[in-house]
Amino acid sequence: MRGGRTDERPVLGRHARFDKPDEEVTSLRTRGSRLSQGIEPSWKTWPIAQDGKSSEVRAFIEQVTLTDGHNFHPEKTGVTVLVGANNAGKSTVLRQINEKLNYGAGHTTLGVPQVVTSQTIHRSVLGKNLLQWLHENAKFVEGTYGTESIFVKNGRHFSHSVVANMDLQHLDSLNDLYSEFVFFADASSRLQLPLASGLRGYPSEPPSSPMHHFQDDRKLFGQLQDLSRRVFDTDLTLDDFGSAISIRVGSVSSPLPRRDEPLGSFGDELMRLPMLDTQGDGMRSFFGLIVPLLAAPPKIILVDEPEAFLHPPQARALGRILADIAHEKSVQVIAASHDKDFIAGLLSSQSPVSVVRLVRTRRSTRVATLSASRLQEVWDDRNLRYTNILNGLFSKLVVVCESEQDCRFYEAAFDRYAEKYRSSPTVPTIPVSDILFVPSGGKGGFASLHTVLRDLSVPTATIADIDVFEEDAVLKPISDHAGLDWDKVSKQLRILRSALPGGNLNSAKKYGERVFKVDSLAAFNELVSTFDAAGMMALRVGELEGFAPAFAKDRAWLRSALEQGADASTEAEAVVSRVLGFYFTRPAA
Repeated sequence: MRGGRTDERPVLGRHARFDKPDEEVTSLRTRGSRLSQGIEPSWKTWPIAQDGKSSEVRAFIEQVTLTDGHNFHPEKTGVTVLVGANNAGKSTVLRQINEKLNYGAGHTTLGVPQVVTSQTIHRSVLGKNLLQWLHENAKFVEGTYGTESIFVKNGRHFSHSVVANMDLQHLDSLNDLYSEFVFFADASSRLQLPLASGLRGYPSEPPSSPMHHFQDDRKLFGQLQDLSRRVFDTDLTLDDFGSAISIRVGSVSSPLPRRDEPLGSFGDELMRLPMLDTQGDGMRSFFGLIVPLLAAPPKIILVDEPEAFLHPPQARALGRILADIAHEKSVQVIAASHDKDFIAGLLSSQSPVSVVRLVRTRRSTRVATLSASRLQEVWDDRNLRYTNILNGLFSKLVVVCESEQDCRFYEAAFDRYAEKYRSSPTVPTIPVSDILFVPSGGKGGFASLHTVLRDLSVPTATIADIDVFEEDAVLKPISDHAGLDWDKVSKQLRILRSALPGGNLNSAKKYGERVFKVDSLAAFNELVSTFDAAGMMALRVGELEGFAPAFAKDRAWLRSALEQGADASTEAEAVVSRVLGFYFTRPAA
């Protein structure tokens, strides 16, 4: 599409703006080459030039190992997302993966602690397949006067000897293939990516920039236009009517003239369209990532903060697009992100998506992985999908509560506690901004939320009404995950339940622990202590409304309780203290 009219013909730039039969166009595209003279290029005589398949040229990272021996295995063709709290080391890990791909496992940066110690690269780059790949993607230069014939791509030279022995090189880096196989982009580099390019000397030359790919393949540029409409609700126009090729924002309504006619009103309208690289940071960042990936997908894509400068809907769309590219082009994507909308977009694709959470300790960086299959199970659970669980990946502590009202009350209680003890040298606290409160939609959601977050080494506490001790289906998964003795727990539960008519804890919800006597109170205290250590806090006051029992249990309860100061009560403070006690004394991740 050029300015609103389909044009499938090859585009040769301003110096060849005329209509010709297809045979003449083909001749122009090969003018000056040995092929146009009927002479086979010399690479055809190379011993390895037999039955090569460019599709079999592959490269991906099999394993990344960190300083303490922890490792993770990125998805081979799919997306792996590095997540974690602020300063967990996401960007550092991604940057060091990139450096080792380029320079090898032994590469270090002076003054920068090494988090990534090694990585294993799978590389299927047999000489004959690479030769075919170069034929399709690089420029071939015949040797003259004793010089060796070479392929040239992005300033790198590939001779016969280099290509023939490429599969014998060390596997800890990609060496000369790095710039062809790896695309690394952080927020800064995406803004600086040129979205324009000069014309080629001959149209037959292989593309050396994304603009050349779009010039050669208008259907490919049409895909970029579709993405622009979808994400930014605006059209794009490819401008190759001058000495350079660029992308302009908007469309031209005037009809496209013949190549031997003046541009007239079409040209005037085209020149009034702004250039894409003059737009705001959001568009430039988005297209600075998507343009090179769509035009010539690499084998490995490394992206730091892909959601930078984007609004939530745009971040979600980018996640979906990036995952689709990984799936359709069979490439490996590793992204460092702290945005739930971007991750939600990834999960809406058919591409495998796994999550690696980085946890920084004083001495090392540890990892916890949620596999693609396990993450898909979580996403398929509608009770989990529509919570804010993804934000937990970036939080220091997650507190799971039964309902949204519970979350609001406990958030206020934690805020009061932090304010009261902020300057205390003996009472540790956490800023409420570092804590995520997640409603589970009832007790039935406790176990799944608790287990998923703990699998990712996210410190997770659950605050439950006292009648949680009626629910073996809720308690056992939490007990098993924490390594508790379920037989011992069951014995205490039987004692507790037998103390009340029919084993029903309704009266305990209303009056709290006061309903228990001697043996049952001892069993209750032991259960509370046991599950506190596992991160599940049963309320001694019975239920949420027990913090302000004078008010009716209706929609106005929360407002009334907060106005009364129930969130600063001794009972509320005790619950906060129990949760923080678990957080600060839990075993290291």
